[in-house]
Amino acid sequence: MIGEIPGMDSQVQQQGQQLMHQQQMQQQQQQNQQQDVQQQQVQVQSNQSNQQAMEIQQQVQNSQQQQAQQQVQNSQQQQAQQIQQQVQQVQQQVQQQQPMLLASSGEEPMRI
Repeated sequence: MIGEIPGMDSQVQQQGQQLMHQQQMQQQQQQNQQQDVQQQQVQVQSNQSNQQAMEIQQQVQNSQQQQAQQQVQNSQQQQAQQIQQQVQQVQQQVQQQQPMLLASSGEEPMRI
């Protein structure tokens, strides 16, 4: 606020004080608006980073699921192959031993 200035008309002085007051009010409003805008920007940035975090989490989960599925498939395939090999080995052993077993019992060998 401006103080009393000697020789100044009181009406002019009042107008001056009102103008000063209006300016201060406008400055305050501008500051408030700027703060609002800044807060909104911060909120938007925060939302964006939350969104990014969620997307990254989703990607991580997806890749973990894919890896887990791949590992399960791989181990299942390996197990299946091992079982097949074992079956083949047993079949070979049976074929090799059958003639000898049958020869000792006097029966004809049976082909698988």
